Amino acid sequence: MCYFVHIELEELTCFPCMYTGDNGYLEYDKLSMKGSTVFDLVHTEVPLAHRGQGLAGLLTHAALEYADSAGVKVRLTCTYVQHYVSKHSEYSHLVVK
Repeated sequence: MCYFVHIELEELTCFPCMYTGDNGYLEYDKLSMKGSTVFDLVHTEVPLAHRGQGLAGLLTHAALEYADSAGVKVRLTCTYVQHYVSKHSEYSHLVVK
């Protein structure tokens, strides 16, 4: 179970999620493309002991919801995030082509 999802985009370059003693995260790069901010969702990391419990999905959901609420587009470099968006078409409008 994920106990903590914290987003402070001005100070961090990832969306962390803390388990008891372990941390998972979704790393991103903040880019400027054609005058607009784009989050390049680069890598999702989940502690081995917690894989298969939905943490990567929670992290991806949090990142995409934040991007949507902030009016920011995303680039899907991470293969997990690519797979997630292919299964959740409600986020397809966020993806830069």
